[in-house]
Amino acid sequence: MQVFECARCGSCCKSFKVEDKEKYPIFIPDSNILSLSAPRLFLFDWEKKSFPKDSIFPGFALFDLKSNRTIILNYNTSADICPNLKNDLCSIHENKPISCWLYPCPFRDADSFLPTQSAFGVCKAELPPEQLNSLLDPTNSTKDELRKKFYLRYGDGFIKGLVSSILLENYMKFIATLEKQGIIKLAKEGYQLEFLKKRIDLAQTIDISELFYEYNKYHLHEMLLSKQGIEKIKEKISKN
Repeated sequence: MQVFECARCGSCCKSFKVEDKEKYPIFIPDSNILSLSAPRLFLFDWEKKSFPKDSIFPGFALFDLKSNRTIILNYNTSADICPNLKNDLCSIHENKPISCWLYPCPFRDADSFLPTQSAFGVCKAELPPEQLNSLLDPTNSTKDELRKKFYLRYGDGFIKGLVSSILLENYMKFIATLEKQGIIKLAKEGYQLEFLKKRIDLAQTIDISELFYEYNKYHLHEMLLSKQGIEKIKEKISKN
């Protein structure tokens, strides 16, 4: 498998600007997930501390009508160029967001295709889509085979992308359990948005990882992103 090699050009860190005319908040169609700002660079809540406070805004969220709290699922940066880019190099490389580690892999997982045109733009060092498709051959590969190919090509970047999928899946299962038990009651699509916006403006906020910690007394992301957690995922991919 041909291994992807970053050209260290910094181009992917300079293309966060998006043309957006939406009026927020808006519900993601057929869901209870709210979009509070224009999607740009996806940041988990624990990743936001690596960015200037005035450049970070809530992205996707849920609103709990019972506690009158906004549950923040992720954050976006308002910067057009990453503030951590110094001389075309990442100044927080070892602690950069998972989204940055994953790029330019077009898959977060074997069954979750991400468009080639992302918040980072088109990678100048990546193969053209036709050649990449020929190399990975997703149509004729099982999910386990694809995961092995992604890992061979993108290394730990894909592993961390896979962790992010596991995190999001577990967070949403956790939220569904709280709702089923009647602990929370989420605003859903169809709720009057002007009234909901007023409630959100006055409400307290809580990050999803902190809400998870409230009930489980451990941070899921710390466990999955630990050296042991990463090695377990690698081992599972290799065995399959």
